[in-house]
Amino acid sequence: MSLDDLAKSYIRNNLYMTIATCDGFYPWAASVVYVVDQHFSFFFMSSLDATHSRHILINPRCALTIINTHSPGGVQIEGKASLAPEKEYKKICSQFYERKYSGA
Repeated sequence: MSLDDLAKSYIRNNLYMTIATCDGFYPWAASVVYVVDQHFSFFFMSSLDATHSRHILINPRCALTIINTHSPGGVQIEGKASLAPEKEYKKICSQFYERKYSGA
C-alpha cells in the first residue's frame, strides 16, 4: 500500500480531527467530527460563534491533524477553510447522519 493510499484510508476510517486556526494574533485548536467527500474535501459542523469558526471568517488558513490512539501514525494537513455553500448543506448533513449511524 502506498503512503497516499495509507493516508486516505486513515482519513476515511477516523471520526475526529483537530483543526488549528488563528485570527492573526491568537491561535486556537478544536476537536471536531468530520466527513470527507470523494475529492477528500473535509467538512465539519460547528457554530458560527465558535472561536475556530470566527477565526476562519478572518483568516481561512488552517491546519488539521487526525490521529487514532489505537493505531500508530497520523495525518497532518494544511489548507484553507470556508463555509460550505448553502446548497451543499443537505448533502453534508446526510453524510454526517450516515457516518454516525453506520458506526464508521
